[in-house]
Amino acid sequence: MTEPLVRVRRHLAGAGIEALLVPIADRFQSSPIAAHDQRVAWLTGYQGTAGLLAISCTRTAFLVGRRDRAEATEQLDPAQVRILPGTHVSLRDWLTEESGSNPVRSVGYDPELHTHAAISALKSTLAESGLDLRPVPGFIDGLWAEQPPRPIGRLIEQSECHAGESGMAKRQRVLAHLRNAGRDCLLVANPESLAWLLNLRSDAVPYNPIPHVIGLLDTTGDVSLFTDCPEHPYTDPGHHGVRVIGISELESTLRSLVGNVQYDGSR
Repeated sequence: MTEPLVRVRRHLAGAGIEALLVPIADRFQSSPIAAHDQRVAWLTGYQGTAGLLAISCTRTAFLVGRRDRAEATEQLDPAQVRILPGTHVSLRDWLTEESGSNPVRSVGYDPELHTHAAISALKSTLAESGLDLRPVPGFIDGLWAEQPPRPIGRLIEQSECHAGESGMAKRQRVLAHLRNAGRDCLLVANPESLAWLLNLRSDAVPYNPIPHVIGLLDTTGDVSLFTDCPEHPYTDPGHHGVRVIGISELESTLRSLVGNVQYDGSR
């Protein structure tokens, strides 16, 4: 067993949980992910690009799809990690298997690393067996002393001659749908969509030009762009109707919104 896995198990009880879910994901659900977000690799050595690790006080399982199953079988020690089909049902059954004096009742997850839709579906599946799903923000990051820093890169504006259409023109088309639906603003948590909408690219993660951003578009056409990137292509905060804001302000901004907010729960 790796030392990081031992470290995690020692801290489960202190968080009020008996098991923890760790996805191969970052908070933007992008791929590939940066070294900062390689939590499963740190815990197990697995270098794949998809899957969900489940850690209890005595056991470890890895949920993986058919495409990545062979890679997981090659890289993970079967004596330490049980490989499961990547379904909520298989996870529920594994969690409720006989576990001696360490039964699983509460399962923790980091809410930054899962989508709203995925957690809602998982809650329903686990509730059938009396399992409680609890948010434990930053659990792994708090134990990973050697964690690489969060990636910081530039936001690079793609020229219209390469994009084929200006960001303002695209925004006007989206706004027409937003107004027709009676919405007051649109929360865009899909960085690929914002890369298209604003003609943005980034160099934060190697081989991944998608910017690490979350956007909020209102019915005036203005966009608030939440990001860790300190550099951006706008010469002043009002240029192009886009404001670049630190992502630490996202939650307080969302809590202050009034009216009808549209969002995609699958992202």
